[in-house]
Amino acid sequence: MRTNCQKSCDSCREATEATEEATEATEATAQLIPHSEVSQSSVQKVKKLNMEPSRAVDGDDSTKSQTKCSGKKDAWFKYVFVEAARVSTVEIVNGNLDKKRAKLDGASVYVHEVEGLKKKCGDIVVSDSSSKTEQTYSVDCQGAFASGIEIVQTVKYKKKKCLELAEVKSTDSLDRIRPHRHHHQNLQKKQLRANANPAMIVRVELPGVQMEFVNTYTC
Repeated sequence: MRTNCQKSCDSCREATEATEEATEATEATAQLIPHSEVSQSSVQKVKKLNMEPSRAVDGDDSTKSQTKCSGKKDAWFKYVFVEAARVSTVEIVNGNLDKKRAKLDGASVYVHEVEGLKKKCGDIVVSDSSSKTEQTYSVDCQGAFASGIEIVQTVKYKKKKCLELAEVKSTDSLDRIRPHRHHHQNLQKKQLRANANPAMIVRVELPGVQMEFVNTYTC
């Protein structure tokens, strides 16, 4: 007969490992991808103030960048990273909360992949709401490895195309950059515990009875 005394220890280890994995999961938080430069197709002047592209990355959503409106040329906004990164999402705050918010409708978000390709992440469908929360759009770029992002407006608003952006942010995620790091660490921890806790076998012999205990309870 063999009796294994490890059952309670397994419960202890499983609980500890679950806690460690949960803690590690919280480390994979979104981070802002810093820009080296921003540019746009043109710069509109409003009340003698140039609506430069830098106004869309100043951390202040009460300011905005603005291109000139054109019936022929597409309007675009480019955000170049300091270094290549995996783009999780692109967050855009509409520069208009009134009826002019429709200027952003149909705009497309792209990533410029490091291989030189331009990949589309998605299109913006403008909400009817005038709240800032509802006019903040998050476009999923699925961790594409890129050198920058671009927003392009090819859809006309009152026969013209332009962009007005209050804020643009690109974010990455640690779990997209290092998807196997925590798994590898867990395997190492389990191997160390296994090496540090060798099983101790105790045999007890009585007349007509032979029992063997495997004791690995070390929690």
